[in-house]
Amino acid sequence: RQRTNLILDAQSNNHSWELSALSADRMHNLRMLSFWLFTAPVLYTVYNPIEAQFMWDALHRVPDWVIGVQLSMTGFIWAAKPLSNLGAVIAKRGKG
Repeated sequence: RQRTNLILDAQSNNHSWELSALSADRMHNLRMLSFWLFTAPVLYTVYNPIEAQFMWDALHRVPDWVIGVQLSMTGFIWAAKPLSNLGAVIAKRGKG
């Protein structure tokens, strides 16, 4: 019923859609995954330092460009939501 009312009332529909789009956090799972990908090796090192040494040695063999791409993707994942919120604030101030 509420959905039907929103469809019939274009103003409410647009407003609700915009609020939903601004408040939705579609990258939450990606941020949690990236957090654990960076945290897990450190925790593993605390738990089993001898075995973790092999992991850290292998990481030194990864080419710099691969690490750069990974860090760029992680930076986007963590910055996308705050930047979209900042964009919404700037757009709102521009209208006002």
